[in-house]
Amino acid sequence: MAYLRQVVKTQSIDIALINETHCGPRDTSTATDVKTILDAGEAVLTAGDWKAKDPHWNATKTSPRGTQLLHDADALAFEVIGPDVPTHYPDQTAWVPDTIDLVVYRGFPGRIALDVLVDEFLSDHQMVVAELSDSTPSTTPTQPRRTIDWSVFQTTLDAAPSLPTPSNAQEIDDTAVKLTSLIQNALTAATTTENPKIIEDRLPGRLMKLIAEKRTLRRQWQASRCPRQKADLNCLALKVRRALEDHAKTSWETTVDDATTDWVRLHRLCRSLNGPLKHHDGSYIYSASSRAELFADHLETQFQPNPAKDPMRARRIETAAEDLMRQRIPAEEDPIYISPSAVFRAARLQRAPGPDGIPNLALRHLSKRMLASNGRVPRHGKGLRQSLARRVTRESEDSGTTTEA
Repeated sequence: MAYLRQVVKTQSIDIALINETHCGPRDTSTATDVKTILDAGEAVLTAGDWKAKDPHWNATKTSPRGTQLLHDADALAFEVIGPDVPTHYPDQTAWVPDTIDLVVYRGFPGRIALDVLVDEFLSDHQMVVAELSDSTPSTTPTQPRRTIDWSVFQTTLDAAPSLPTPSNAQEIDDTAVKLTSLIQNALTAATTTENPKIIEDRLPGRLMKLIAEKRTLRRQWQASRCPRQKADLNCLALKVRRALEDHAKTSWETTVDDATTDWVRLHRLCRSLNGPLKHHDGSYIYSASSRAELFADHLETQFQPNPAKDPMRARRIETAAEDLMRQRIPAEEDPIYISPSAVFRAARLQRAPGPDGIPNLALRHLSKRMLASNGRVPRHGKGLRQSLARRVTRESEDSGTTTEA
């Protein structure tokens, strides 16, 4: 803990206090004690064995101390987090593993990620590593998966009432709004959202068997405290550690070998290693222009010219290159002119994505009746615009004739 405080001090991490906590079975700590720790500074973090269980921090059950800690967190405005996997494996077979090693903090604006190390140690409490970061997570958050049943989409639209034919500008706007609302409601009714399944990396059966044997031997040693069992436990723990290291090395080599034969796998591997593109402040980059600027800045920084031994000669070369670039290149053949209209005709016509959230695929699944309603709005709008233009022209001509007369 002293070393950790020294690291925080030397690295200029803005945390006033880092403290370790251990609550024994007969501990009677109160909210006042917790408040005393948290009031030591603006940013305070304390972690350890709290002996407090509650499902809010991934415990399997609720204990009185956990209920009290949750109540104190709401009253004193501090946060309690726990890892996703159990941290305590009791020696009694009737007890189930649970999460009792927690992190309590207040005033920390960044992100705290908890990671339980691989079960290869001799203690019944697993080692928990808390990663403090002032930036966003390095991995892109998983987005829910959306599935659209197009048969339900078409059935919902067919059951909708027919839209009347518009006769004026206001009715055209109302019909367009109603048509958009019908398609959006049909998409909502036909869409099901589910969270992506997390595929866990399962260890081979031989490694799972070794870990189970080590846990059993650890329970026996905790009950008997026999020196011979302690020696056997140390040997088995070393064997498990080496087996896990060999498995990790073999898995990585297999992943690299498989990726070299498939461009798609190689691209995914590079993306997973590099991570998503981010700004200098840690925020993600989504737009194409921001990505282009990021690549340009990187190339400008990466490809800097070496220091010239003769600055005058280097300056003359730069001046000659600039003069050459300013000269007009003689055309050896007739130029080819491409007009914007030719580009529009050659481009693939697709509906641009807009704020209504209706994709092109939804328009392809419209029924004939809805397609007719969709085409009726712009057709009548064009007719109304032409009639209005003729009316304005006629009125202007009449006013001009009257003026001349």
